[in-house]
Amino acid sequence: MATKVWSAAEWICLLVDDGVSKATVSLTRDEAFNLAQSLMPRAEFIPDTDEELRLSARMIRTWLPESFPENERGQIHFVRSVMESVASTIERALDGKSKSERT
Repeated sequence: MATKVWSAAEWICLLVDDGVSKATVSLTRDEAFNLAQSLMPRAEFIPDTDEELRLSARMIRTWLPESFPENERGQIHFVRSVMESVASTIERALDGKSKSERT
């Protein structure tokens, strides 16, 4: 199965190809956010929290550059800067935890 995502200022489009059929879904950013909120469980402290944090950092690294691309001068949006900082903090915290668990 292949999935592709395109985004623009107001829209997010998904193309899903399962090898038999293809479907395209277009959502406004608000609709996509509301759908994601309803599908994602609220954060809980469970044994898999580390993996959920790693996934969050990967998602930030994957989707933020597309959602907030650099301008023609190579500058990035404030939101992207803050979220990339969050991803770095998550990664450092988990790497530090992994190192301390080894000792």
